[in-house]
Amino acid sequence: MHACNVFCLPSLNEGCPNVVIEALSAGRLVVASSVGAIPDLVDQSRGELTPPQNPDALAAALERTLNREWRDDALSASMQRGWDTVAQETLAVCQTALFGGRR
Repeated sequence: MHACNVFCLPSLNEGCPNVVIEALSAGRLVVASSVGAIPDLVDQSRGELTPPQNPDALAAALERTLNREWRDDALSASMQRGWDTVAQETLAVCQTALFGGRR
């Protein structure tokens, strides 16, 4: 992953692909189809989304992204969370599920 300049995933159908998370964690910009949960992972600061089955849009997005300046350390830092943060987020979700807005 660290050897690539841009990660590309032109899928027709996806769930939440781990490979996109891995690319972002490695500090790589992502060009991917706007399907499944990919739009939840990739915003303009992390890459570009294209419509599925649109090779012209994919080629243009790849060209723009390859010509873009970025700092891979800034990208990867934005995707990193420690165990304490993950535990706090998980606890908050569980408390919301159990108690809703009340305590």
